[in-house]
Amino acid sequence: MLKIQSFLILILSMSTHSFATTWTVDDDGVDFPDADFDNIQDAIDVAVDGDIVNVYPGTYTSIDTQVVNMLGKEIFLQSVIDASETIIDGEGTRTGIYCNSGETLKTVISRFTITNCTGNAGGGVYCWQADPIISECVFYGNQASNGGGISCGLSNPQISSCSFVGNTASDYGGGIHCYSSSPALSNCSFEYNTATRGAGIFFSLSNPLLADCYFLSNSASHSG
Repeated sequence: MLKIQSFLILILSMSTHSFATTWTVDDDGVDFPDADFDNIQDAIDVAVDGDIVNVYPGTYTSIDTQVVNMLGKEIFLQSVIDASETIIDGEGTRTGIYCNSGETLKTVISRFTITNCTGNAGGGVYCWQADPIISECVFYGNQASNGGGISCGLSNPQISSCSFVGNTASDYGGGIHCYSSSPALSNCSFEYNTATRGAGIFFSLSNPLLADCYFLSNSASHSG
């Protein structure tokens, strides 16, 4: 009897973790009236590892210090269409996305325009001891002291097919700033970003890997 009970408990445990839930988000209910939430953070709050959060076109913001906090969850956060129609807007007062709770390569952020975001480190995305995948995103018009687009500290994110345009850092890294990190960048473009040092990217004590990246008309007042 004990063996049967143990077997049933094992099967129940497996079934509990085998099926991912897909959560839907629509800011105004126009594209998907039956969406589960009207903001991204509420969906992330209820999601568990392995879940998918599908975000419909719209402009998403918050009243918090960041628009989105990934909370260390191994989930797939994605726009259902493309970055041009699904916007994370910091309204000039907050960071776009926080990844500072041990996110891994199973945390995926894909197909958003992240714009008008600001912070001391990482206007668009702030990574601290986190290794998310960020793909097909546009970072436009964000600003920070370090890392107008993205700031990475003790982090190893994978960033692919992203565009960094017109981001500003008052100190280091208009597009990206990395400290003691090993980011992998592929097929990314950096255009018209500005900083005191490292207009496109600034690396410090880091081991980056760049492949097929493009730099155009970035400007630093001091170096890089």
